[in-house]
Amino acid sequence: MSIYRSSPYVGVSGIVNPEQQQELTAFAAEAFRETDTLLMLGVKAVHKTQWLDVENKYGPEWYPIGESAFSGALSGSGVDSVAQMYLDPEVLAANPDYGRQFIRRIKRRGAAWLNTIQFDMLRYQDAPEAFSYLIHEAKREDVRNDEYNVIVQCHAPAMAEGPRVALEKLKRLSPDEISWILFDASHGTGKEMDVDALKRFIEAAHDDPELDHAGIGIAGGLDAEGVEKHLPKILRDFPYVSWDAEGRLHQTSDGSLDMEATKRYISASADVILSQP
Repeated sequence: MSIYRSSPYVGVSGIVNPEQQQELTAFAAEAFRETDTLLMLGVKAVHKTQWLDVENKYGPEWYPIGESAFSGALSGSGVDSVAQMYLDPEVLAANPDYGRQFIRRIKRRGAAWLNTIQFDMLRYQDAPEAFSYLIHEAKREDVRNDEYNVIVQCHAPAMAEGPRVALEKLKRLSPDEISWILFDASHGTGKEMDVDALKRFIEAAHDDPELDHAGIGIAGGLDAEGVEKHLPKILRDFPYVSWDAEGRLHQTSDGSLDMEATKRYISASADVILSQP
């Protein structure tokens, strides 16, 4: 592992208000106090809710709608935070400036707290070079006085081609500007994690000298039980891996974050990290 690889994090996706932030950061500070793990809080930023500013099928308790809700989803700059961005592929193909405008909008709306941009389901696998400008746009310090971190989701369609091809295409985006790669075949649906398949991707990324600076993350079907079941098998070989949970933390009637389930997930994450030799 490179000494320069981005720090590991445990992510919680779907934060919509500072009360959730404050409760979870206080809880995680105690849970992770003997580790170097970060708590990464994710706020959803998708085409419907932050470009059209209308509600999507998941509702406002999971996806903040419009500028005011997004700006107020977190408070202050002392939190590791990520805008999990989905760019509509049809609009992206039809309007050459849409991607840049969306990224700039999200940076302005999240100016008080945002430090990381994540690209979800970006269809780069067909023509990676055509999307590299988006990574550069996300990285540059045009709103805050520092560069942004960038997470690129290596999603199921890209992963279907296997680790070697998936990573070669991802590297053609702009590898030096990617802070973390997130291997995620679930996309927030709660689909069960396939540990053996994921380990092939983690190993390939770990061994690639062009990616020795990038953190490696995984997601898919995680909650407390999923962490306890799957993560020890991965951390034995790759102790610096990051992970993120979403779908199984929002199994409530209104889609809101289940705070008790989330705390159990954070506690389980701390336990598996601390149990490693």
